[in-house]
Amino acid sequence: SRRNEMEVFKRIKYNPGKITEYTAKYYLELARSYRDIYSDETYMLAASGVLTAGHYLLGEKRYSLIPEIIDMAKEAVLHKNILAKPDPICDFIIQLQTKLLKIQNPSTEQSTIEEFCYEHRSDTEKGVQRIKKGYAGNKEIASVVSKFMVSADYHAFRRRLRIEIVPPSKMS
Repeated sequence: SRRNEMEVFKRIKYNPGKITEYTAKYYLELARSYRDIYSDETYMLAASGVLTAGHYLLGEKRYSLIPEIIDMAKEAVLHKNILAKPDPICDFIIQLQTKLLKIQNPSTEQSTIEEFCYEHRSDTEKGVQRIKKGYAGNKEIASVVSKFMVSADYHAFRRRLRIEIVPPSKMS
């Protein structure tokens, strides 16, 4: 039954807190260290989603998700503007959780995954607020973000996310 599937799903297959944690920390680190590179928060959100997806998907699969992740970020920012919400990160994280979970569990009904993620919305919101209040930087997160932002290995990802890094020699 659907109820049993949800219970098994909750116990075994998914911890929405990790996606919340990674996405919020990447977003805050990008805002802290690279805000001036982004034209708006849409692509900063999308970059945090791509970095988070890297914990769950490898290579091409993550790369192929960039257009969807950008669309999720655009939708979250649009909802923020229309509904006068303080920030779009929670809506974005819930969409990202739903997408990553569906990829990891292709046989689970989409509606079951969405229901599960929305049932945990208050946990996501509390997690984001906790992280925002306590985040003063993190070596591991900063290292991943820095590598993503400057390494030639990630140039194609950055281009898809409309991130253009100006080499220090051309900044003068």
